[in-house]
Order: sequence, then C-alpha cells, then structure tokens
Amino acid sequence: MRFVAAAALSAVGTLQSYGINIVWDFSYDVHEFWTPEKRQVLDLVAQQFNGYILNTPDYSIYSDDVMNFTISFTDPGTGSLESIPYFPAGNQTLIIFAGARPLEGSLLGLGGPVNYGFGYSSPRGETFADLMYEADNEETFQPFAGTISLKLEADYYFGLEDAVPVGKIDLFTLALHEVAHVLGIGTSDAWKARVDENGYYKGEHVVEIVGPDGLPTTPAHLDGPYVMNATLTSG
Repeated sequence: MRFVAAAALSAVGTLQSYGINIVWDFSYDVHEFWTPEKRQVLDLVAQQFNGYILNTPDYSIYSDDVMNFTISFTDPGTGSLESIPYFPAGNQTLIIFAGARPLEGSLLGLGGPVNYGFGYSSPRGETFADLMYEADNEETFQPFAGTISLKLEADYYFGLEDAVPVGKIDLFTLALHEVAHVLGIGTSDAWKARVDENGYYKGEHVVEIVGPDGLPTTPAHLDGPYVMNATLTSG
C-alpha cells in the first residue's frame, strides 16, 4: 500500500503544524473523470496530510460583518473563470474542486489555491481581514480552497499499489503534486519569499534536511528526484 510522508511535502515550510480536513468537490467534473476508483486515489492523497492543520478563520462566525466574501478560480472541468459568493471558508477545512479537461502538449495537470475578495465596515469585519492576512503572507500560507485539473486523456494507473506499470502515468503522484500546489508550493508568497536570488529554495525544513544551500528550483517547482519536480515520468 502506498505511503508518502507528509513531512516530505511540508519541508517547504508553507504549512503550520497539526491535521488538514480535505474535502473533495466534484461539482465541476463535467467530464466525469473522477470515477469511484479514481476517487479512492484522492482519498489516499488526502491521508498524506493528516498530520497538519489549517488555522484559517471560520467565515461563518464573521458572515454578518463581512460583505460579499467571494472566491474566484479557473473551472477545473472547462478552463473558464468561475466565482462563488458567500463561500464557507475556513473551519480547519480545505475544499478542493477536482476535475479534468484537455490540456495542451505534455502538460498533465494544474493546481493551485483560489483567489478571494471581500469588504467590511465593522470592527469584527476588520478582525476577519486580519485573520485572513495571518493565514496568507510571506511567513505562512494556509489555504481554505483550491482546484486541481488533470489531463483528460492520458494513460493513467489509478491502482493503490506502488508498482506502476510501464508506460502508465501514476495518478497518485500526479494528484499529490497538484494538491501540493494548492497548499502553496510554488504558488504562495511564503514559497516565493524562501527562494533566493539564485533560484534556490531555502525553507526552514528543507535547510534542516539538505543543508544551508537549499534546493534548486524551476518556476514553481523543485529540481531533483522529488514529487514537486516539474516533470513527471511514466512508470
């Protein structure tokens, strides 16, 4: 059975500690890519982050003091821009919209956090704004929602065992990679603040593991034999 230590991904230092409740949302899966068998792979991906918690504020507590809290994102099933008003953010839950669509060339997947905006005119609304900033800055990144979109037509292996057949794309590794982008790897200010002028990532945990030089990066990815390498090879 597969197992990937969450610490290997948290090494970039963008998460604060303790357990993420990942909730998969398939309402944009218009091509019905995520069959029950493939959803089992996503559940296994979610298990890799059981040792971490997100401290984003619970929007429901502040909903009367925050105006038009709206998220926007690229529809994972069509590629069009979508928005959802009054989105129930926070409460230690990460909602990920999962879909698939035709992607050009060798691109196998896309992933990242949603954008959001809101207004306020009361002290409690200002408190909510402060809490949101505390969850998204150059020191830490704690998202409440994101999207992953995989290439619709590829030769996937979606079994739960480690042995990936020759020539197959491992769905588990690809989904894990895109969820890591949702969690800020390569996409957040906290990540970018830890990449030096020579393109080396020097997150706290990475430095503890590999030394003060850190790890070389390509845009939004780590170079080397890591799940966050920009190139995913087949089995």
